[in-house]
Amino acid sequence: QKYSLRLNGLTLEQVYDSPNIYMIDNFLKDSELDYLDGLIRATRTRKPPHPEGEKKKRRRIKFQKSYVDLEEGDGGDGSIVLDDQRTSTFLSLEKLGRAPLAAMETRAADLLGLLVEQIEPLQLVRYKPDQFFGIHHDLGSYVEDEERV
Repeated sequence: QKYSLRLNGLTLEQVYDSPNIYMIDNFLKDSELDYLDGLIRATRTRKPPHPEGEKKKRRRIKFQKSYVDLEEGDGGDGSIVLDDQRTSTFLSLEKLGRAPLAAMETRAADLLGLLVEQIEPLQLVRYKPDQFFGIHHDLGSYVEDEERV
């Protein structure tokens, strides 16, 4: 039986129960969606959007091929591995960057009962026709013969 749950001012609607998957209507505010849309549009131009009057040097932002990051602290060697299970592209967003990003990260942390520093930086993932993000393990590559990550 599916149910609703109210948590930290948000209503979570269960859409699947094995594993538990919830939908949260209006988790992102219209202004945050507009900000993300601006970032996506900026990938098609030379400069990202900046608030009016800000004089920071602008760098080109672009989507990059999805990959597995074998972090040194997790037993990896720090290398990046391109994987045939990930054909999508992504745009990595600055941790607690501009106010809209900080608001989204803070809302996610509050929902989960975590500190905002414990929330990973946000990413936008893009899927073109026939692209996918297949079975994967965020802790590293799965070694099937040894049944371990």
